[in-house]
Formats: sequence, structure tokens, C-alpha cells
Amino acid sequence: MCDISVARRNVPEGIRVLVVDDEPGLAELVGLWLEASGCEIATARSAIEALDNLARGVFDVLFTDVSMPGGMDGFELAAEAIRRWPALKVAFGSAHAWQSPDGAALSATILRKPYTQAQVQCAVVKVLTH
Repeated sequence: MCDISVARRNVPEGIRVLVVDDEPGLAELVGLWLEASGCEIATARSAIEALDNLARGVFDVLFTDVSMPGGMDGFELAAEAIRRWPALKVAFGSAHAWQSPDGAALSATILRKPYTQAQVQCAVVKVLTH
């Protein structure tokens, strides 16, 4: 079980996280939660903006919403980002239940909205350690 105190102890200081969500208030809130764990945060409102941010900086984790406007969803963003930056770790957030294209359930790194600070911090710990 992962709670806030466990997450805060286990997120390495200075981990760089790019938070992508078309809802600016939610992206900002997730960023504040992760900053409380010692992460360095940048935010983006679209997949295109996220790819631009990734190209300009080094990030350890991409935390992205699945559903976004603009022609590229979070899964497509993650696939492209990992193709370009193979060491990048990815966690997803979504208001929907999702399955992969082959019908298999996706991994536990997808958080259902509304999520909590502990869930977000634990998701980052999980993707960094697996």
C-alpha cells in the first residue's frame, strides 16, 4: 500500500515530471502535489505542447491525461515520447476506463479521476521503480 508519507520518502529528490492535461487547473494541482514530493514540474495543455517541452528539457516522468483535444491522445503521446526518449517513464490519468487496442486491460499506472495526492505520488513512485 502506498500513502503520501511512503510516496514522499520514495520519490527521489529532483525527479522531473511533465504533467499534461487540457484542464489547466488540474495540471497545476497535480504539479503542486508532485512538488510536495520534491519533484520538479512543468505542465502542458496538449500533446503537441508536451512534445515541445520534452524536446527542450530532460524529463524522468510523463504524467498525461488520456483524453485530450488536438488529434493526439495520451496513449499516442506516450508512444511517441517513448519512441523519442526511451528512458522516459509514463503514468496516465483518465476519467474513463480504458483498454489497450488488443483488448487487454492497461497497467495500474492509469489513475481514474478524481484521483488524490497520494495516488498521483504513488503512481510516480511506481513507474520509477518498475
